[in-house]
Amino acid sequence: MDSTVPAAATVAAERPSEPSAADIAKISEIKRAIEQMRLMQSLQPSSSSGSGSSAQPKNVEEAKKKKYEFWETQPVPKMNDDAPIPRDVNEPIDPNTDVAKVRKEPLPLPEGFIWVAMDIDKNEEVSPRSSI
Repeated sequence: MDSTVPAAATVAAERPSEPSAADIAKISEIKRAIEQMRLMQSLQPSSSSGSGSSAQPKNVEEAKKKKYEFWETQPVPKMNDDAPIPRDVNEPIDPNTDVAKVRKEPLPLPEGFIWVAMDIDKNEEVSPRSSI
């Protein structure tokens, strides 16, 4: 009796089957995970740069030397400003706005939300809203 497998059966056994929907979903999930890992690696400070510019500063002197690209575009005090930050200043954001032109009624809120006027010095008014 011949124990060899017919050629057609061998070819059919070697041909990979079509991936199932579950296989495709799993592959997509793995690809997303790899992309997320690459993104996380690109966001982490590089230890090979030598300058330490992307590492967190360890003290105020290092913080003053570090470049803060985002914060340099914002209207906030800069690290290298030697002037003290005034704590008692309460000025209008736009001093050129005529108070008479400011709307008297608040903007409408989405359904289910309401405007609340409260006295922040009265704990009974603040507590229910601050303990959300």
